[in-house]
Amino acid sequence: MALHRTVLLSILALVCFLNLTAQDTSLEVFVHDNYTEKPLESVLVKIFRDGVVIDSAYTNINGIANLRTVTSVYEGEGLPSSITLSHNYPNPFTEDTNVEIGVLEAQTITAAVYNVLGQRVASEEFPVSAGYHTLNLSLGHLPTGVYFLRIDGIESQAVKLLKMGSGIHHSGPLFSISQIGAPDRVTVGEKAGSELTIRAEKDRYDVYESVLPMPENREVAIPLSRNNVVEFIIVDDREASISLNLQIRNHDYQTVITTPQTLTLKSGVYNVKGGVSIDRNIEIASVDTTIVLLIDQEIVHLADAVIGNGGGILTAESFTM
Repeated sequence: MALHRTVLLSILALVCFLNLTAQDTSLEVFVHDNYTEKPLESVLVKIFRDGVVIDSAYTNINGIANLRTVTSVYEGEGLPSSITLSHNYPNPFTEDTNVEIGVLEAQTITAAVYNVLGQRVASEEFPVSAGYHTLNLSLGHLPTGVYFLRIDGIESQAVKLLKMGSGIHHSGPLFSISQIGAPDRVTVGEKAGSELTIRAEKDRYDVYESVLPMPENREVAIPLSRNNVVEFIIVDDREASISLNLQIRNHDYQTVITTPQTLTLKSGVYNVKGGVSIDRNIEIASVDTTIVLLIDQEIVHLADAVIGNGGGILTAESFTM
């Protein structure tokens, strides 16, 4: 019960705290296939600030993910009357999560994470000055479950954390803390970066990552490039598979294969040439596919005979039946 009362008090204090220190900004992200322009479902989109995850979400059937950014804007209008501790974001989390802490005076605080059995699984001490701070917790090594973060200084506060899935398995937890509105930063573990970035990830697609400028309309479109598995097979008029060299190329790609063979190709239009009768354009429209090319076996044998006899240049007219 004491813990519940503590959490409730922290929520009430957080209302005033956010008015002074943070501005929630919603962002609509539209993810689509860069070739077909169709919306992509189940894309994991993450926003990073200072190298740590602010929020993450999966796109829906319309290719839309709604995320939030938290822009710290400490205005110096006053200090908290007691220690304040926000809910963590994102929540639930897989690897990184953040909380905002407010303290009345300079002190050393201890950030400790406990499991539901009351066992401490991570902790770190930080010297902090009076004001507001962002604490990042990297807990990807912990198993899925419910945890509690307790901040102890001159006063104490606690908040519940919900861990989902597996993150990066570091040898231990990583903590970092920064004062909102101040240039100084105390970092424990990995050093964080300084850019606001957005990343989109989906199986079979290239990872997209870019600096995120906040647009006026709060909407961002992200194109993803698919890696398509394409099998090339050549058969004769009796449907027997034939081994033949094929040249496959487009404006920025070129290779030679011997059929049957499978390639990974970006979406687009490719020119395919082989033997004396195959010369065609093939479109790969963001889908795995099998390309079956039909060739006249009699023409193949005749071409081999002419080449073997030094018959010179072969043309399509040479094989008019």
